[in-house]
Amino acid sequence: MTKKGMDSEKLPQIIFWVTAFFMMIFGLGGSPLWASEDRWAEIARQMLTTGDWFHPAINGEVYFDKPLLSYWPIVLLAKITGILNEFIIRLPSAVSALIALYGTMKLATKMWGRQVGIASGWLLLCGYGFIFQGRLAAADMMNMTAVVLAVLCFFNSKDKAGFWSYLLFWIICFCGALTKGLPALVLPPILVGIYVLLDGTWKKHLKISNSVALLIGLLIFLSTFFISSGLPLPEGFQSSDSGLTGLEPVWRENVVTVFNPFDHNDEPLFIYLLHVPRIMAPWSLLLFVAVLAVARCWKKLDLNTRWLLLVNAVIFLMFSASGSRRWYYILPIAPFLAILIAEYIGGDNHYRWRDWWAMVHCRVFTVVCGLAVLMIPVIPLVLSLDFLPEDIKHIPGIIIWILPMAAVPAFAILTIWREKSSVYTGLPRLWAAPVLAATVIFVGIFAVIYPEASSLRSEKAFAIELKHGLREVAYENIAFFPKVHPKVVFYMDAEKPITVLNNVEELKLFSDFSNGEKYLIAETRSSTLEDILSVIPDLSVEHAEYQERHVPFEKSGARKLKCWKLVRGVK
Repeated sequence: MTKKGMDSEKLPQIIFWVTAFFMMIFGLGGSPLWASEDRWAEIARQMLTTGDWFHPAINGEVYFDKPLLSYWPIVLLAKITGILNEFIIRLPSAVSALIALYGTMKLATKMWGRQVGIASGWLLLCGYGFIFQGRLAAADMMNMTAVVLAVLCFFNSKDKAGFWSYLLFWIICFCGALTKGLPALVLPPILVGIYVLLDGTWKKHLKISNSVALLIGLLIFLSTFFISSGLPLPEGFQSSDSGLTGLEPVWRENVVTVFNPFDHNDEPLFIYLLHVPRIMAPWSLLLFVAVLAVARCWKKLDLNTRWLLLVNAVIFLMFSASGSRRWYYILPIAPFLAILIAEYIGGDNHYRWRDWWAMVHCRVFTVVCGLAVLMIPVIPLVLSLDFLPEDIKHIPGIIIWILPMAAVPAFAILTIWREKSSVYTGLPRLWAAPVLAATVIFVGIFAVIYPEASSLRSEKAFAIELKHGLREVAYENIAFFPKVHPKVVFYMDAEKPITVLNNVEELKLFSDFSNGEKYLIAETRSSTLEDILSVIPDLSVEHAEYQERHVPFEKSGARKLKCWKLVRGVK
């Protein structure tokens, strides 16, 4: 291979990975904790505080609903850096996303060639579900990454599989199960099982070495639970009724909930028909076209592409059959859908209408970006209007301007640099421009807009105010009612568990103090305020010692956290 040929292959790879690192890392710690991120943050903080890595706990209450391995990378990074902040808490998910990109591209390249491989990476990177979960402190991205790596491990060694390759496969599966649950353990064997059934080599893998490797992987999985059950709880920790090992929560979360869901069971059977396009946006229409085109050519497809179509169908049906459904549960399908779309736009199969669909996508993206560019001179005029809502004035200017500004290079890519886009990205010539333009827009959304918009959230400022304002107050004189708020505990950096009043009776006992000032933290939910006033009728719920501020565009009746100082004699 000539030096020029080597450079032409390396340049797209370099551009891709620079883009991927920027999209996943830039602004990662720029926003406060959001949604369930507080679980991982507070559990990691407790592990660092107590030195106990085997009893995940929130405010001193043992919490085994998610296995241990999703917390350990955060704790390890915090130990190495000496820092525990939003960036460190989200970094394991971001790194997992980069590893998943590598695994997806390697798998696609091995089975369909270089162009499909790099196209699958770009399509996955620019998928809404992938980049959203990759920048979120949670276990879903680690779980998905384990699925991809396990499948890649099989295809790397399927023709010369031995004990060590089987052991690596099962260790990846069980480690994936230790991040979120059984999907990472169940999916890879099913997906590779479909392949060996299609190619007729399934008997080749019925070996004692495979069984022994499976047993070793199982022992590694169970060892964490056995160790946690044998270690004493840190001082002040409380155990849940399910025991200390965490095996019961794992069983309940991953097996029982499939057939008899106890939560997240409010979505209908067909909901993933809506959630999958959401995960793959902005490639939702292209996904629909690719699935139909590939399925239509079933008889002409090679073994690898038949397998790809089948595994996507199996993953979809398995998650749909589960009684517990949320849009991010089915995230493991994203890499395989990205490869399917990549095979459609860049594979050797000649699908009808493929070039026409490329033209449609390019023109639609061009129109959308062109309209966004036209907003640049319009925005100052709109902002100068007197009748605009007052809230708009509090929005950071970068949130208003970044999309129109990002649309400028995107529009140039779609019009001026359309032909060069393929050279720099390695993408198919007709599809390179829209894919690269979408990447530019997504950089603006997730690396700039999302962190800036999230910084407007008010829970962190409230918790920091409590941390400084209550630093001289004993922890037993501070209480949550009727539930703990992990974000507040995390940002307060509480050295000991804060009291949680679970019901009105406990609130009565707490309010009957004998010495010292007491502080009550609660959400301004109407039912909660009614319970508080039934015990402390003279309390002014509107005037709290500390209260969470309202943010732009928030409803006036939005639930907020408040902290009331309970004055002696006022009950």
